[in-house]
Amino acid sequence: MALVVIAALLGLFSSGPLSSTTAQGAAGSVRIEYDRFERFLTPSRLRVVFPAAADANGTVSLRFSRSYLESIQIEQIQPEPRQSLTAADGVVFVFSSAAADGPGMAFFAIKPQEIGLVQGRIGLAGQPPVRFTQFVYP
Repeated sequence: MALVVIAALLGLFSSGPLSSTTAQGAAGSVRIEYDRFERFLTPSRLRVVFPAAADANGTVSLRFSRSYLESIQIEQIQPEPRQSLTAADGVVFVFSSAAADGPGMAFFAIKPQEIGLVQGRIGLAGQPPVRFTQFVYP
């Protein structure tokens, strides 16, 4: 019984030191800060940090995989993207570029819609995505 209590306090069943983690791609790619363990239909946050480099229009495009978007519900995005575009393999959120002196970031308020192992892929448009895995408890 004590082991279950300790595991819960450390975040094995929700937020905590064992739960919070980061996935990062190669240099110049995105960094995703997320919880490994989620609860079904319980609000959570996902933070995506991206480089300040922008395209010719002064924007940064983040591509979310379709499979990940089918397993979660995005309830809010901060800052609001300039636009969102449907792509063959997911959705692209277009943000204004970050200041030249540092990286940009976006916060996604999400709510898991499936129980079990959820595979996610998020990346800059035109680059290999960063892969991450979450487990959603009932």
